[in-house]
Amino acid sequence: MDRASLRRRSDACRSRRRRPRSRPPDAKDCFLAGYGDDGACPEGLGYWTYGFGFFTIYADALHRRTGGRIDLFDDPTGKIEEIARFPHRVQLSGTAIAAFADSPPTHTLPPGLVARLSRRFPGIGMLPEQLLDTEPVDRPGRWGPGLRDMVWANELPVPAPASAESGGGTYFPDAQWMIVRSRTAGREVGFAAKGGHNEEPHNHNDLGSFVVAVDGEPLLAELGAGFYNGQYFGPDRYDILCTGSQGHSVPLLNGTVQRASREAAAEVLAAEHAPGRALFRIDISAAYPVSGLTSLVREFTFADGVLILRDRFGAQTPLDITERFMSFAPIEVTTPGEALIRGDTAALRLYYDASAWQPRVNHYPHVRQDATGTTVHSLDLRHTGATAQFELRAHPE
Repeated sequence: MDRASLRRRSDACRSRRRRPRSRPPDAKDCFLAGYGDDGACPEGLGYWTYGFGFFTIYADALHRRTGGRIDLFDDPTGKIEEIARFPHRVQLSGTAIAAFADSPPTHTLPPGLVARLSRRFPGIGMLPEQLLDTEPVDRPGRWGPGLRDMVWANELPVPAPASAESGGGTYFPDAQWMIVRSRTAGREVGFAAKGGHNEEPHNHNDLGSFVVAVDGEPLLAELGAGFYNGQYFGPDRYDILCTGSQGHSVPLLNGTVQRASREAAAEVLAAEHAPGRALFRIDISAAYPVSGLTSLVREFTFADGVLILRDRFGAQTPLDITERFMSFAPIEVTTPGEALIRGDTAALRLYYDASAWQPRVNHYPHVRQDATGTTVHSLDLRHTGATAQFELRAHPE
């Protein structure tokens, strides 16, 4: 290579070195991008506690290290405050929560984390004492959150103001979660249902799934996370009861369960809520790879502690439909058209049309995330037809 060629190559290298490089997004940006503007954590409250808890630790340390010059919570978009509100919005009754994906059915929160966020965002207030952890160190023994929780818990709590959350109704438009609470006849009843899609973080195939909790017991329930092993995060993930739609309170069509895909998404047709009341209507037919299915519209109406679920099916050929309802508590068909879910301290009575839907109670082994085993139960109601309408009424007792 002659000197002129070497000079040209050297000049080209220097030019590339001088060329400005775009800064890749840092971990903080990637983390916040995982939330929609509504502040919902699709992975559930347990992962909110982990992820946003460490974000809060980082933001606090950075604020102190820079002498207050960098304040990550000073967010003009308001998104970070919406994320901080998430625990207040997903509480249903007692420690029962809107538990979707790998979230546990009940959950408490580190009091120090809640106190720190309530002081930084006074409008969100503190949570009731029953919803706060009594142990400062979590089950894996993480010293960072445990140490800060002990320090932050000494901060004076901020009384919770009257708000939409305490009034009993929330809708997350990005996550497509409807949540509402009601106190009636001495019972505290919480209801939550979801749309979304079947490729969410820690995804379960659960379009149209829902929870009803009475006095702190999730009686129509999500099973939460199973035992984390190779199968759980492998190609056979949705063969597991708690992750596949067969372990959720959603229909089975011709024995077919929901598919895992971003295209398996709900279409929201109506989402309305007021204190103690909600209407949520979604089309979930895209989740079912069933030939001839034209529509599956699921509608929830909740008012004064009573839930009415209506499903409308449309198909070009007859469908074998199984309406499934999951619970940790035993289920008993008491009389034709009635079933009872009886928990430790509360009960839920279900009403359906016995002339059109044939009942069966099933029992399944379930291994929880902590590797302990339990038995869960389903009420299956079966019908065959090209068109069908289903209605279930759930009354607390």
